[in-house]
Amino acid sequence: MKMFKFLLILGLVAAFFASGYYLGGRQTGDLKRDLKKGREEMSKKAAGLEEEIRSLRLRLDHYNAGRHLAAAEAALAERNYGTAKDELILAKKSISEAKELSEPGKQKTLSRFEERLELLIERSDRPDPDLIKRLNTLRTEYDEITG
Repeated sequence: MKMFKFLLILGLVAAFFASGYYLGGRQTGDLKRDLKKGREEMSKKAAGLEEEIRSLRLRLDHYNAGRHLAAAEAALAERNYGTAKDELILAKKSISEAKELSEPGKQKTLSRFEERLELLIERSDRPDPDLIKRLNTLRTEYDEITG
């Protein structure tokens, strides 16, 4: 009888141990799955945020380029050729940064625009009556490119 009691208690302890081990292992598996799912969600969110930041930087570069082109036009209207040249150089720098963030099709367009702007920069340090017209045409084209 004592042996039967002992085996019964030993069997119950073994059953409790086995069930605890099984349930603990199952929770660990659930936790691993949840952790993996959380990692995937976080990587998707991080990728989305990186894309949003890239988009905002691109828009900011386009805005800065437009602002510098407008400032250059105003400086030319006041016959301040040095300031106009500086603003055109800053506009070219902003366009170059925007070009790096743009998709390939737009990069080619911005490269051509950048080349035309470089020609205007070379001519901007001396008086030229058509300079304001050329810059105004470039600003209009840039507005069309950037949408």
